[in-house]
Amino acid sequence: MSRYRFLGLLLCGALAFLCSAASAGLRQDAAAADAARVRGDYGMAIRLYSHMLASKNLKAADRPIALFNRGSVYLLNHEIERAIQDFDKAISMKPRFAEAYAYRGMGYLRSNQFGKAAQDLDHAIELKPNFPDAHYNRGLIYLLKNHLERAIEQFNKTVALDPSYTEAYYKRGLAYALKGQFQLAIKSYDSAIERDGKYWPAFSDRGVAYYMVGDLKKALKDYNTALQLARGDKSNLAIIYNRRGVVYRALNDYDKARGDFKAAIDLDPDYFNAILNLGGIYLNTGQYEKAIHMFSKAIDVKPDSADAFKGRASAYQAKGEVDASIVDFSHALRLKENAPDLYYDRGLSYMQRGDYERAIKDFRTSVRLKPEDPFFIRLLGQAYFAKGNFKKAAATFERELKLSDEDPYAVLWLYIARGRAGDVDRRMLAENAKKLEQKKWPIQLIHYYLGETTSTSLERYSKLGEPKEQKENECQVAFHMGEYALLNRSQRKAKRLLKHAGKICPTSMPERMIAPAELRRLKEGKNN
Repeated sequence: MSRYRFLGLLLCGALAFLCSAASAGLRQDAAAADAARVRGDYGMAIRLYSHMLASKNLKAADRPIALFNRGSVYLLNHEIERAIQDFDKAISMKPRFAEAYAYRGMGYLRSNQFGKAAQDLDHAIELKPNFPDAHYNRGLIYLLKNHLERAIEQFNKTVALDPSYTEAYYKRGLAYALKGQFQLAIKSYDSAIERDGKYWPAFSDRGVAYYMVGDLKKALKDYNTALQLARGDKSNLAIIYNRRGVVYRALNDYDKARGDFKAAIDLDPDYFNAILNLGGIYLNTGQYEKAIHMFSKAIDVKPDSADAFKGRASAYQAKGEVDASIVDFSHALRLKENAPDLYYDRGLSYMQRGDYERAIKDFRTSVRLKPEDPFFIRLLGQAYFAKGNFKKAAATFERELKLSDEDPYAVLWLYIARGRAGDVDRRMLAENAKKLEQKKWPIQLIHYYLGETTSTSLERYSKLGEPKEQKENECQVAFHMGEYALLNRSQRKAKRLLKHAGKICPTSMPERMIAPAELRRLKEGKNN
């Protein structure tokens, strides 16, 4: 319900009553009640309307209008049942009172009685087809019921009847956004802002739409404006800070993102999304203890959130506390069954623990749930590889390659798996490599297997890029140089390089999990 539209109609009601009041005293009460309502003194306004309704001088024709006005103030004062009672009485006295039907519909809407609200608003529109408030609130019901096309139709009718109706443009923007039509949403928010340059909800939600279309600069500008306009509204300020933090996170400005998520939590200590997001920042920046603390707090706030358990499990996983991560991933799966990413995540923890059978089982489940995802298929192949089932690994990588023949990792792992199964086929590797981007990592690893580049050149190339990228590339270089040595039966060199990979690889990388299995096979004399 729109409070500002509400007040405009109230004023008309008050004036209608004032014009027909029978005595000077009642006229004074009507004027005083309207003034009290305007300044937000709803208690005083209600008392004055009640005084008028108790007066014997009140004409019968004016009684439903006085009831309507008092009911409208009850609505403003969040006394929904009393408001509905007044509208009931007004309608019983004046059965074609369109405004009373509309406002009773608003009362039902605010008490989540959508069926009754829709009936009243439809009746108000039938009695008064050009009543913008009725169309607007009918649109709200459609919006809440996720009937988005019908909601947009009602908001269009509202602004056609009253082009100054700011809230209708705004709600139409929300409906477009829920449909995924973000450019249309932006245009509708533009229209709301053109009519009221201080209407902060339109700035905030336009920021969301800009974020969704990838225009992060405009999103930040809108959030900054919304924060200035919404000062004093703690709950909504928290939402805006959280939203701006998401944009800073997308820009990899983790310091500013962290600051905004903290500001949101300071305003609303139980704001789940901000707590979860702050935990994610700590996780991404390697502050695992703080991440665990924040995700634990998120679980306290929302114990049935799979995302909170997943976040804490990921922090445990990154910290190397594998058993704790498995417990949390398992809990998340109980809350969110058939989630392929959770099976994948738990499978990684089983891989870290060296429990390849359970890892394979989880990866197979993730592939069953999402059979067209090459990444899940690759992890399944790597789990087979870690277990030493190189033929199954090769068959799995072939499946990945069919889905994504331009994926260099599928080409790479297929070659290694077939080689470890006894079929070193450089010709196949060379043919598959022709389809790949020739200047993008990890093509250099493939060139190394083909004998087209040296280990020195490969190690030099791995040190390029951002620190995180360098660490991952150095891990892959050590591991694949070790695999190359294995394929060429240089076991001493392979052992040295795979040990190095096991030390330098980040805990979340498959190479870190597979290297110990390869070393164990070397120790046992099982190198193929």
